[in-house]
Amino acid sequence: MGESVLPAVLVILVPVVVFVLDRRNRRRQLADRQLEAEKERIIEAYRELLSSPVDRGIDALAELGLDQLGSDRQIRDVFKRIERRYGRHPLSELDDDIMREDLYLFFRELRERSS
Repeated sequence: MGESVLPAVLVILVPVVVFVLDRRNRRRQLADRQLEAEKERIIEAYRELLSSPVDRGIDALAELGLDQLGSDRQIRDVFKRIERRYGRHPLSELDDDIMREDLYLFFRELRERSS
C-alpha cells in the first residue's frame, strides 16, 4: 500500500513545487524590472537637474526619491550610472563624510525633514 502512495504523491507534489518556484521567479523578475525602471527615472530626473539654472544641491537629490530604492547599495549604483552617463558624481561637490554614511538612511531622513 505504501509503495503505491509515493508515486501518486510525487505526481501531485512535483508540479506544485515547479509552479511555486516559477511564480517566485516571475515575482523576482518583476521586482527587478521595477527597480531598474525606478533607477532610470531617477537618472533622467537628475539630467533635468543638471540643465536647470538653479542649483538646489542635496535637497534636489532628496526630492528625486532616492530613498525609494530601498538601500544604500542601490543608491550608490544609481550614482555610478549617473557618473558614467553625465561625467559627474552627484555628491562630488559635497563633503566626503556623506559618502561614508548609509545613503539610504541619509536621503530618507533628509526627505522626511523637508516634507
